[in-house]
Amino acid sequence: MRRNRFETLKKYVHCSDNNNLEENNKFAKLQPLFNMLNERFLSHAPLSEKLCIDESIVPYFGKHGAKQYIKGNPIRYGYKIWSLCGKSGYPIQFDPYQGKQANRRHMELGLGGSVVMTLLEKLPKEVPFKIYGDRYFSSLKLVNLLQKNGVGY
Repeated sequence: MRRNRFETLKKYVHCSDNNNLEENNKFAKLQPLFNMLNERFLSHAPLSEKLCIDESIVPYFGKHGAKQYIKGNPIRYGYKIWSLCGKSGYPIQFDPYQGKQANRRHMELGLGGSVVMTLLEKLPKEVPFKIYGDRYFSSLKLVNLLQKNGVGY
Protein backbone atom coordinates (compact mmCIF):
# COMPACT_ATOMS: atom_id res chain seq x y z
CA MET A 1 0.00 0.00 0.00
CA ARG A 2 1.36 3.38 -0.88
CA ARG A 3 1.95 6.00 1.78
CA ASN A 4 -0.60 8.49 0.42
CA ARG A 5 -3.31 5.82 0.36
CA PHE A 6 -2.48 4.83 3.94
CA GLU A 7 -2.60 8.46 5.08
CA THR A 8 -6.01 8.92 3.44
CA LEU A 9 -7.39 5.78 5.12
CA LYS A 10 -5.94 6.82 8.45
CA LYS A 11 -7.58 10.22 8.11
CA TYR A 12 -11.12 8.95 7.44
CA VAL A 13 -11.40 5.56 9.21
CA HIS A 14 -12.28 5.79 12.92
CA CYS A 15 -13.48 3.16 15.39
CA SER A 16 -15.04 5.55 17.91
CA ASP A 17 -16.22 9.11 18.43
CA ASN A 18 -13.35 11.28 19.66
CA ASN A 19 -15.76 13.45 21.69
CA ASN A 20 -16.91 10.53 23.89
CA LEU A 21 -13.67 8.77 24.86
CA GLU A 22 -13.06 7.22 28.28
CA GLU A 23 -10.34 9.12 30.12
CA ASN A 24 -8.70 6.17 31.89
CA ASN A 25 -8.72 3.77 28.91
CA LYS A 26 -5.46 3.91 26.95
CA PHE A 27 -7.10 2.03 24.07
CA ALA A 28 -10.31 4.12 24.07
CA LYS A 29 -10.16 4.79 20.32
CA LEU A 30 -9.93 1.06 19.57
CA GLN A 31 -12.17 -0.28 22.36
CA PRO A 32 -15.28 -0.59 20.12
CA LEU A 33 -13.22 -2.68 17.68
CA PHE A 34 -11.93 -4.87 20.52
CA ASN A 35 -15.48 -5.39 21.84
CA MET A 36 -16.74 -6.34 18.37
CA LEU A 37 -13.87 -8.81 17.90
CA ASN A 38 -14.56 -10.40 21.30
CA GLU A 39 -18.25 -10.81 20.40
CA ARG A 40 -17.38 -12.41 17.05
CA PHE A 41 -14.73 -14.67 18.56
CA LEU A 42 -17.22 -15.93 21.14
CA SER A 43 -20.04 -16.44 18.63
CA HIS A 44 -17.87 -18.42 16.18
CA ALA A 45 -15.66 -20.23 18.68
CA PRO A 46 -15.71 -24.02 18.77
CA LEU A 47 -16.26 -24.00 22.54
CA SER A 48 -14.87 -27.00 24.32
CA GLU A 49 -14.63 -27.80 28.00
CA LYS A 50 -10.89 -27.07 28.17
CA LEU A 51 -9.67 -23.48 27.80
CA CYS A 52 -6.24 -21.91 28.18
CA ILE A 53 -5.40 -18.45 29.48
CA ASP A 54 -2.06 -16.80 28.79
CA GLU A 55 -0.40 -13.60 27.73
CA SER A 56 1.07 -12.71 24.38
CA ILE A 57 3.10 -9.78 23.13
CA VAL A 58 2.27 -7.82 19.99
CA PRO A 59 5.50 -6.19 18.76
CA TYR A 60 5.48 -2.38 18.79
CA PHE A 61 8.41 0.03 18.85
CA GLY A 62 6.62 3.39 18.74
CA LYS A 63 5.56 5.59 21.64
CA HIS A 64 2.45 4.67 23.60
CA GLY A 65 1.50 4.62 27.28
CA ALA A 66 0.58 0.93 27.29
CA LYS A 67 3.75 -0.34 25.62
CA GLN A 68 5.64 -2.89 27.74
CA TYR A 69 9.30 -3.77 28.03
CA ILE A 70 9.95 -7.34 29.10
CA LYS A 71 13.58 -8.23 29.64
CA GLY A 72 14.67 -11.63 28.35
CA ASN A 73 11.77 -12.20 25.93
CA PRO A 74 12.36 -12.63 22.20
CA ILE A 75 9.93 -9.73 21.65
CA ARG A 76 11.00 -7.17 24.23
CA TYR A 77 8.85 -4.18 23.27
CA GLY A 78 5.15 -4.28 22.54
CA TYR A 79 1.61 -4.55 23.82
CA LYS A 80 0.73 -7.28 26.29
CA ILE A 81 -2.53 -9.04 25.41
CA TRP A 82 -4.33 -11.35 27.85
CA SER A 83 -5.90 -14.18 25.82
CA LEU A 84 -8.44 -16.90 26.53
CA CYS A 85 -8.17 -19.59 23.86
CA GLY A 86 -9.67 -22.99 23.09
CA LYS A 87 -7.56 -26.12 22.89
CA SER A 88 -7.16 -25.59 19.12
CA GLY A 89 -5.63 -22.15 19.81
CA TYR A 90 -8.67 -20.23 18.57
CA PRO A 91 -9.07 -16.99 20.57
CA ILE A 92 -12.32 -16.69 22.50
CA GLN A 93 -11.72 -13.47 24.46
CA PHE A 94 -8.82 -11.04 24.74
CA ASP A 95 -8.04 -7.94 26.76
CA PRO A 96 -5.08 -5.61 26.20
CA TYR A 97 -3.02 -4.76 29.28
CA GLN A 98 -3.12 -1.03 30.01
CA GLY A 99 -0.86 -0.85 33.02
CA LYS A 100 -1.65 -0.86 36.69
CA GLN A 101 -5.29 0.10 37.08
CA ALA A 102 -7.22 0.89 40.22
CA ASN A 103 -10.61 0.50 38.51
CA ARG A 104 -10.14 -3.14 37.49
CA ARG A 105 -12.76 -5.53 38.88
CA HIS A 106 -11.81 -8.43 41.18
CA MET A 107 -8.51 -6.81 42.26
CA GLU A 108 -8.78 -8.64 45.61
CA LEU A 109 -7.63 -11.70 43.60
CA GLY A 110 -4.51 -9.92 42.32
CA LEU A 111 -3.83 -8.96 38.72
CA GLY A 112 -3.76 -12.53 37.40
CA GLY A 113 -7.02 -13.48 39.10
CA SER A 114 -8.63 -10.26 37.93
CA VAL A 115 -7.66 -11.04 34.34
CA VAL A 116 -9.08 -14.58 34.59
CA MET A 117 -12.41 -13.38 35.99
CA THR A 118 -12.69 -10.59 33.39
CA LEU A 119 -12.10 -12.97 30.48
CA LEU A 120 -14.56 -15.55 31.85
CA GLU A 121 -17.46 -13.08 32.33
CA LYS A 122 -18.88 -13.43 28.80
CA LEU A 123 -18.73 -17.24 28.62
CA PRO A 124 -21.96 -19.26 28.93
CA LYS A 125 -22.59 -20.36 32.53
CA GLU A 126 -24.08 -23.78 31.73
CA VAL A 127 -20.82 -25.29 30.38
CA PRO A 128 -18.46 -26.71 33.08
CA PHE A 129 -15.23 -25.18 31.78
CA LYS A 130 -11.76 -26.19 32.91
CA ILE A 131 -9.20 -23.39 32.73
CA TYR A 132 -5.48 -24.05 32.25
CA GLY A 133 -3.00 -21.33 33.11
CA ASP A 134 0.49 -20.87 34.45
CA ARG A 135 1.50 -19.81 37.94
CA TYR A 136 1.16 -16.11 37.09
CA PHE A 137 -2.63 -16.45 37.18
CA SER A 138 -2.89 -19.00 40.02
CA SER A 139 -3.95 -18.25 43.56
CA LEU A 140 -6.00 -20.07 46.18
CA LYS A 141 -8.58 -17.24 46.25
CA LEU A 142 -9.05 -17.56 42.50
CA VAL A 143 -9.40 -21.35 42.61
CA ASN A 144 -12.00 -21.12 45.40
CA LEU A 145 -14.01 -18.48 43.53
CA LEU A 146 -13.89 -20.47 40.29
CA GLN A 147 -14.96 -23.63 42.13
CA LYS A 148 -17.99 -21.78 43.55
CA ASN A 149 -18.88 -20.75 39.97
CA GLY A 150 -18.53 -24.33 38.68
CA VAL A 151 -15.29 -23.76 36.78
CA GLY A 152 -12.28 -26.02 37.23
CA TYR A 153 -8.72 -24.70 37.30
